[in-house]
Amino acid sequence: MTKIIHGLISLCLITCTLSSPVLAQEIRDSKLAYNWFDQVVGIENTGLFNGIEYIEQHVTINDRQKFLGSIYFTAGNLVYNGMPYYDVEMKYNVYDDLLLLRGTGSQPLQVHKSRVEKFSINGLDFINIRVDSTASVHGFYEIMLQDQDHLLLKQHKKKLKKFLDRSFTYFEFEEDTPGYAIALNGSYHPANSRQEFIHVFPDRAAEIRKYYREERSTLRTDRDLFMTTLFKRLTQLSSNNNFSE
Repeated sequence: MTKIIHGLISLCLITCTLSSPVLAQEIRDSKLAYNWFDQVVGIENTGLFNGIEYIEQHVTINDRQKFLGSIYFTAGNLVYNGMPYYDVEMKYNVYDDLLLLRGTGSQPLQVHKSRVEKFSINGLDFINIRVDSTASVHGFYEIMLQDQDHLLLKQHKKKLKKFLDRSFTYFEFEEDTPGYAIALNGSYHPANSRQEFIHVFPDRAAEIRKYYREERSTLRTDRDLFMTTLFKRLTQLSSNNNFSE
């Protein structure tokens, strides 16, 4: 029922926008309407809260943890099972690639990953690439850059270290080499190497090889900068070609 009402809110917003510019002005931000509904029925009674209780498997004793940003919940937005939800208390478990919500009890709620379409947290936007869409690219990816035809995506990763301190075991998590991908026409391609970039931009093979030769130090010290700069160059060249044609 709550999903149906969420859908009716969307329909109402569209109808009002078309029929009454004055009313549309008042409700132009659909976030207000959805938040109002979730507050009335209780966010815990919406279709969002149908996951499973999350049980932490690793004990940490310092700030070297497995989450994006921090261990604390922060307000974010997501689209879940086709419905948008705003200002939801959440955190992203990078190591296990899981999205957690603040539950109604003492334990966080682990939402069904297959139903998450996208989410935003800590100023970053993520999409969920379904595991059955491609064998090599799947999971939560940050949208780093986009142009009319392409998306540059980044998969955050962390690696685990195990420590034995006298009578107990604890763990630390460190940033690991991220994965990158490019979305093109609804398909996702890995973009972690020179050859993978050439596979996506075969007509730019010479430029890609030259860039990899000249920017080796950047690749070692700032992989994000290396990838975003290369992506901008390649998409700009593609745009210029399309314009000239």
